[in-house]
Amino acid sequence: MKYFISYAWTGEDQKVVTQRMATVRDLLNKHNVAHYINLFDERTKSFTHPGEFVQDAMDRIKECDAMIVVKSSARKSEGQLMEIGAALYEKKPVSLLLHESAADQTYIDDSLISDMVVSWNESNLKESLLALLDELSNSNSV
Repeated sequence: MKYFISYAWTGEDQKVVTQRMATVRDLLNKHNVAHYINLFDERTKSFTHPGEFVQDAMDRIKECDAMIVVKSSARKSEGQLMEIGAALYEKKPVSLLLHESAADQTYIDDSLISDMVVSWNESNLKESLLALLDELSNSNSV
C-alpha cells in the first residue's frame, strides 16, 4: 500500500510545515510505509506555477493506493481540497489526521469523505500517525 500524503502549504508557516512533514516522512520510512510527499520530491523544486503542482499531484495520486490528509488547522487549502477531490474521484481511500484545533470546523471528517479520522496536536503527532497506520493496517488485513 502506497500513500499520497496531502498537506497545506500556501499561507502556512513553511518552516513549521517542513518540520512537520519531515517528522511524518521519517516515521513512515522507519515503519517501511510506502508514500509520496511532494515537498521532498526533487522534481517539484523546479515548478513555478501552482498548476504544475496540481497537475503533478493528480498523476501521483493515480500511482498511490490511498491518501493520508494532514489537516493542521481549520484554514481551507485549495490545493489540499483539490487533492482530496481527486482521490475521491479515483476511488482511493482517504484517511485524515485532523489537528484538534480544526475539530468541528471542517467537513473533511465526514464519513463519506474520510474513511478514518485520528485527532492530533503538536505534542502527539507521531503517536497519532502511528495509531492511524495501525488502524489502516488492521483494516487492510481483513
